[in-house]
Amino acid sequence: MAKGKPDPAMVHMACAELHVEPRHAMLIGDTRADMAMGKIAGVAVTVLVAAADQSASKCAHADLVTAEVATIYSLMIIYDKTRSWITIDSCRFGKLPTCSD
Repeated sequence: MAKGKPDPAMVHMACAELHVEPRHAMLIGDTRADMAMGKIAGVAVTVLVAAADQSASKCAHADLVTAEVATIYSLMIIYDKTRSWITIDSCRFGKLPTCSD
């Protein structure tokens, strides 16, 4: 990769390798650049794994912010059962209090 994050090339390459369109993918990361990369690439859902003390600026571009791996697992189960990211409502899962707008 000649360019770094948030260039979407890494996401596009991974999706191509897995034969998945970005609009059907979830990007999980731990930085603001990861979230921006996911949005630019056109992924369906961006999930920021962060501690509760993260600043709101770090949470930019994240559809969901969580410190719990179980939440990510729940998102994948919902997608597996529905085959739709539309059923995932980040408000239902909630964002960390420090990551509010």
